[in-house]
Amino acid sequence: HGSVNHVAFNVPSEKLREYRKRIKATGSIVTPILYHTDETESGYGPKKDENTTWESFYFTGPDGEYLELTSQTSRPFTPERDILHKPATKAE
Repeated sequence: HGSVNHVAFNVPSEKLREYRKRIKATGSIVTPILYHTDETESGYGPKKDENTTWESFYFTGPDGEYLELTSQTSRPFTPERDILHKPATKAE
């Protein structure tokens, strides 16, 4: 059996804050806007900068499911810069 931590939906960047306000108005638990980066151990930065790859927020859906609305920034996501771990091998 597998499991899913959350489901993310990509939205236009100009709509992200509007959607957050609308979802929060329903009474759902909503996180602040988060700035995803590989430059920190947590994976999040305190503000949007040149290293931010995604902006997003998380919230609970009507059945308690964990959801995310996210928007990719203009910084391209590239394997050379953004994948820092060694690939898994068949033996692992």
